[in-house]
Amino acid sequence: MSAPALRPELRPDLALIAAQVPAGARVLDVGCGDGTL
Repeated sequence: MSAPALRPELRPDLALIAAQVPAGARVLDVGCGDGTL
């Protein structure tokens, strides 16, 4: 199953990143923007 199929509400690029993060893990988003990740 592809990442977008797992989380269809996410943008495709974020779905690919999210697929690499284990369930229950926390992510520190230190980039610019609104913290969408």
